[in-house]
Amino acid sequence: MKLVAGLDPVSLCVIGLGSALGGTLRLQLEAHALARELLAPALVIALINVSGAGLMGWIHAVTLGSGRWPLSTYWRQGLLTGVLGGYTTFSVLSAVAWLQASQGLPALALINLYGSLVLAVLAAWVGLKLGSGPSAEDAATDGQQQSPGAEQGEETGQQ
Repeated sequence: MKLVAGLDPVSLCVIGLGSALGGTLRLQLEAHALARELLAPALVIALINVSGAGLMGWIHAVTLGSGRWPLSTYWRQGLLTGVLGGYTTFSVLSAVAWLQASQGLPALALINLYGSLVLAVLAAWVGLKLGSGPSAEDAATDGQQQSPGAEQGEETGQQ
């Protein structure tokens, strides 16, 4: 039985539970950082979104069927869409930017929005690269390493 956009009931439950876990984790991190005045609210949200994007790229790469730790579709949905979808927050980023702009700080709002976006995309790319490991081309050249002394012509008989 398909309920929403082709998702079966198990997918919906896994994503929902993951979202609750990710959202709770984000809320706890925000509360911890803000209560101790470790960072400004906008920076806390930016760090959460950027770290979530990086984790999403890394987890995506390592859990694919060809990755280091392949996971089932349900696990991937639960971790990526659920936990990390709940952990990251576009709505709070938008609300903070609106608040900054409404307080007469439109430049700060734009820096917050665009800076978060650029850093999150960069973090996702880095996560994908780290999770993917060496490319197929790198692996092929690693398998064809030269034997000791090959640089000096020993394999071809040249000295």
